[in-house]
Amino acid sequence: MPLLLVAVVLVYKSLTPWNDHVAKILIWVVFGTSLAIKLGQVAEMLLAGKVSIPFIVGFGVVYMAIFGYLFWLHSQSKRYCSKS
Repeated sequence: MPLLLVAVVLVYKSLTPWNDHVAKILIWVVFGTSLAIKLGQVAEMLLAGKVSIPFIVGFGVVYMAIFGYLFWLHSQSKRYCSKS
């Protein structure tokens, strides 16, 4: 949660967040940390036999959508920075 708060503040305070290298890295760190924690929770649930296939598919779809969006934003910021 503190990493997410710092990332949000950096993006909000930056005049050009698409050029802020630290903010971009921090966003990916927050996403990776969140994914790792959630994967650990899913693994625990799988070992305990308390998870269903639709739950895992839903989890995968949500995180893949977030990853796709972040990747798209990252590529757009690179394209914008190269034009400037």
